[in-house]
Amino acid sequence: MAEQGGNNLTAFLVTMFAGLATAVGGACVRFGSLQSPAFLSMSMALAAGVMIHVSYVEILKKSEEAFAEAWPATRRDPNGPKRAVVMANVMFFCGVIFIIVLDKVIDRVQDYFMPDDVPAPHDHHAPPTALSKEQRRSRHRSSMIAPDVLQSYMHSYEQNEKPRSQYGGHDVEHGAKSTTDMSPEQKAKLMRTGLVTALAIGAHNLPEGLATFIAMANGAGSGLPLAVAITIHNIPEGVCVAVPVLYATGSRVKAFLMSLVAGLSEPIGAAIGWAIIASIKPSKLNLLFGIMFGLISGMMIYIALVELLPTAVTYMPNGQGRVAMALWTGIFIMAASLVMFEMAGE
Repeated sequence: MAEQGGNNLTAFLVTMFAGLATAVGGACVRFGSLQSPAFLSMSMALAAGVMIHVSYVEILKKSEEAFAEAWPATRRDPNGPKRAVVMANVMFFCGVIFIIVLDKVIDRVQDYFMPDDVPAPHDHHAPPTALSKEQRRSRHRSSMIAPDVLQSYMHSYEQNEKPRSQYGGHDVEHGAKSTTDMSPEQKAKLMRTGLVTALAIGAHNLPEGLATFIAMANGAGSGLPLAVAITIHNIPEGVCVAVPVLYATGSRVKAFLMSLVAGLSEPIGAAIGWAIIASIKPSKLNLLFGIMFGLISGMMIYIALVELLPTAVTYMPNGQGRVAMALWTGIFIMAASLVMFEMAGE
């Protein structure tokens, strides 16, 4: 276990690719099907299935194995393997607690910066719509904008784009009617929504980047599946960052750049992981991997159960059967992947 099963540079590049998937989502806001609540819901549920399976079946097991190698059974200490199981599970719940605390911090930031109301998308002269207590709680839980607001923004934007495209289709940055009809206050509130959403997603991506790098540096068998899960759910997160910015500014470039910034914290997390591994003595790597894999499994399970699945249900309240199917599809894909990695000797 002490010998790393993956190259640090490869691990960093894989993590960076997973993180910058938010930019892919930001670049896709012009394609209607990719910002639909159905797409967001199914991708979130699929990613949740992948995360749940790989965290319980692979990553938590890696934590136990690493602790067992750090504390082998000897005559003087025959209980090392038993202590390894205990510590792996302790680290699991420490990871859960860490994400809960992080969520509370993000909630406070959103409460302070996020507007309490949103511009009415179809009528720029109508007063902003106040968010209910439940909507605010849901927004905090998912760090994403409400599905009805998302659809309204894009529908209104597309309706305003059609007449202009019939007369030459000038660049959206030079005259999108959807933005010129809005008051400066409405634009500011939408822009702030995009900024705070990017901040919340970026805060979550930092530990995800650390987790992906550590897992990938230890071996592709656990690192690649986790990277795939994070990539899947980062794409719709990028959409949710880009949509309010697009609607506030009329600029696809600015929307893309904002979604790109939201994903940059993931390679930063990978850089932190690289620094940690580089600073640890080889004899202590097993202990480090035991701690980190335990934390990672707890963090990923929490994100899947408390962030991704509730978001998937919120975006498709009348399609819970399809959400469940996407969840089980993710679990099956991950199970098949782990079997193939095992057969290949990874």
